Amino acid sequence: MKTTKKDFELFKKEFIKWINKFGLNDIHFNFVWNGKNHYAKVYGEHSQKMYVVFFGKEFTDMEKMPVGYIKYIAYHEACESLLYRIRTIATNREFNEEELDSEIHMVINRLEKLLLNGCYFEVETEDDE
Repeated sequence: MKTTKKDFELFKKEFIKWINKFGLNDIHFNFVWNGKNHYAKVYGEHSQKMYVVFFGKEFTDMEKMPVGYIKYIAYHEACESLLYRIRTIATNREFNEEELDSEIHMVINRLEKLLLNGCYFEVETEDDE
């Protein structure tokens, strides 16, 4: 099944929605509509804050592309972008545990901001009992 320009535009819109929610506004994303048998893929150069996001023109294993599935693919690739730096660090031969830990906490902080919306759990103290 061939994707349409409308599918591609929906993918970009949904992807950007999640990038904004994840707080990845400091990264520049270029979108490319091509390829076969890849729903979507993200390649990045984190040190340059530049990522390329591919959306496939043809999916050979599908007859129709539901809108909800396009949105899911966009969400999935936004998650890949959120974790991309961790992948880069983990596959580097000069692995630096401190750098990895820092990036993991960057992701955790972004998720806390998104999911907890500034609301944190109160910690009970002995005086509260």
